[in-house]
Amino acid sequence: MIPHARSLALLFAIGLAVPVVAGAQIPVSKEVPPPPPAPAPVDTMQPAVTPPPAAMAPVDTQTRVVEVSSGDLELYRGATDANIISHVLVDDSLEIEMSQLALSRASNAAVREYAQMMITEHSQNRTYFTEMQAKESIGIAPMVNDPIANQAMNAITRLNSLTGEEFDRAYMRAQVAHHDAEVAALTWMAENSRDDDIEEDFEGKLIPTIRMHLTRAREVSAQVGADVSQFRMTP
Repeated sequence: MIPHARSLALLFAIGLAVPVVAGAQIPVSKEVPPPPPAPAPVDTMQPAVTPPPAAMAPVDTQTRVVEVSSGDLELYRGATDANIISHVLVDDSLEIEMSQLALSRASNAAVREYAQMMITEHSQNRTYFTEMQAKESIGIAPMVNDPIANQAMNAITRLNSLTGEEFDRAYMRAQVAHHDAEVAALTWMAENSRDDDIEEDFEGKLIPTIRMHLTRAREVSAQVGADVSQFRMTP
């Protein structure tokens, strides 16, 4: 709306433009063209409209693997011999369970072949250490917190929801992550064991076997396109 003072000035200017002729009657009123419409008021309180954010790429949560850190390995430093034997037997059982799942769900022949090797060799290892601890009366005492066992159980839970090529990649990533951490943990436990036979069996048999499993897991991972570059705890 035009202010009142401005309206008066406009009317005054229009009146001056009308010629005054002697004897002529000045009309009482005169048509005045309407003023141009005022611009619409701007609502400065209205928030600016921003475009919605671009859609984010979906996050791949299915093939992620829980990592075991070097700090987690400190938990194994204080393990007793009974804790160590318990860890090995639990690890064998979880490896067998994970690999039996792979035999039924994997789509790649190399993955299934690897899984069968895991079942065979971890079954043999479980039998050996079960008999060894009984013969030497070492006993079995589960650890209060076993990060590597937790890692394997987490992997099994995820793998139960996958099939085909997606399963192949997730299984091989889990295998590399698990064996990578296991070699490091077994090395620490062998050094801290109070039983000479445990140290000898670990260094002469178990650790070399797990290292071989890790090497083969890396090879198969490359074949199925699983990125395992982050798992480098074991040189």
